[in-house]
Amino acid sequence: MNVLAAFLGFEPQAPDAVAEFAARAQRLLGAESATFWRMAGTTLHLEEAWGVSAAEAMAALMGLGQRDDAPQAFPDAGGALLYLPLIAQRQCLGAFLFRVAAMPEGAWHLPLALPAAALALAFSHERLAFREAALGARFERMIDALHLPMIFLDAALRPVSFNKAYRDLHDLAENETFDSLGAMWARISHRYLDPTVVQRLFGAWPHAPLSPPSVEVEFREPREGYYRLVLTPFVDGQGVFSGAVASFYDVTQERRLMRLQADFIESLEERVNERTHELLRANQALTLANQQLRELDRMKSDFISTVSHELRTPLNLIVGFASLLDEGVSGDLNPDHREWVRGVIMGSMRLKGLIDNILDLSHLAAGRFELHCAWVEPRAMLLQAVEELQVHPDAQGKRITLELPPELPTLWASPETLYQQVLMNLAVNALKFTEPGGEIRFTAWVEDGKFALEVTDTGIGIPQEAFGKIFDRFVQVDSSSTRRHGGSGLGLAIAREIVELHGGTIEVKSELGVGSRFCVRLPLSAPTPDPKEEDPCTS
Repeated sequence: MNVLAAFLGFEPQAPDAVAEFAARAQRLLGAESATFWRMAGTTLHLEEAWGVSAAEAMAALMGLGQRDDAPQAFPDAGGALLYLPLIAQRQCLGAFLFRVAAMPEGAWHLPLALPAAALALAFSHERLAFREAALGARFERMIDALHLPMIFLDAALRPVSFNKAYRDLHDLAENETFDSLGAMWARISHRYLDPTVVQRLFGAWPHAPLSPPSVEVEFREPREGYYRLVLTPFVDGQGVFSGAVASFYDVTQERRLMRLQADFIESLEERVNERTHELLRANQALTLANQQLRELDRMKSDFISTVSHELRTPLNLIVGFASLLDEGVSGDLNPDHREWVRGVIMGSMRLKGLIDNILDLSHLAAGRFELHCAWVEPRAMLLQAVEELQVHPDAQGKRITLELPPELPTLWASPETLYQQVLMNLAVNALKFTEPGGEIRFTAWVEDGKFALEVTDTGIGIPQEAFGKIFDRFVQVDSSSTRRHGGSGLGLAIAREIVELHGGTIEVKSELGVGSRFCVRLPLSAPTPDPKEEDPCTS
């Protein structure tokens, strides 16, 4: 058999190569018919038959039994069936079944081996190409379904393909293609608000293709928006740059949010600055008002001091002349006149005490009150207070007691101020608010390095809600017009100021209907001079 002549001009890559091979082999073998079976998975399927019906071919194939992927001849009643498989890359891609009248002699399959191998190889390539085309179409459909605009570039940075989102973003037709990046850029650059950004990006990229930068670009048509252009390189198995994909991520909402945030921060800064200016203006106004108040306070203090001095002069005259009358310098007075003169003296002394308190308070408020300290004997001071209180007009019918330890240390204090403004203020208050039959008790002791002095009475007591204000100026617990006990409300305020000037504290405990207890605590030792601090007894 002349195989060369039979298969001269045979091209297995042609679409009808299977039919052409079957016809040539049928003539070469003198076969009555030829049938082609295609391998799909693990099963042979009848692809096309020439001169043999599908039923006959199936019956003949079923009689083959187990095939071993090698050319075989099977005897038949009217001749023989020749089985010729197509083998490529150790896989059976299909098989031919020829019906002949007589069994060929010798190695009949050898003349067909070369064209059959070529056909199998072409058939395998066609299957791979079909699968690759199917995968490519599937990949393109998947890329088109994405809302992320993408363009694929080859190793020479030529646009290979782009998806539907990219075409929509740049208003490109569906079948529009470009043979170079420059041609595509000339077509779409007018849609960028600043085309130089992308030009600089693609100009610098070839120098470092494996480390591409990312930039943000702004589109002005067909719709305005912001996109982040990200270049992702492709590298083959040898690490060689083989292409890239350019992706456009929509950051319009992000930029809008950033703009809103910037506007909000700017607006907030404006409001803060405006509020700061308002606070500065208010602070300036308060500073000016404080200066005016300090000036008014100074004027008030000066006025009080002047008035107090002016009142003291005639008051001293009244007390002096009344005392002369009481002593009978100008002659004896009858009992009624003597009682009136003594009333004048008592009222004048009370008025003098009130004037002294107001003057002391103004000096304390202005920071001009001076303490002249010395070492004081507390026992002698307390004994003098008890002796003076015994003859006080408010002491009738009231017990005055003194409880002292065997020894008391000396105290660094201003003797006259501590005696008159603290001890006597507390004592006179106790006498004033204690009913006849009650008791006023003085107690002193040393505790935690401090001298403690306590004045206790069994008087009417103080309500708990008044504890926080009884040391305020001009405050009376009973301020009604029907109150039984008089007073200016300055005694306790002055006492606290004097105690604090000595570096001490004063506190009160009281119960309505039971009595009150005032406790003063003062430091025992003289303060050590400190250049940074003033001596409380010279301030």
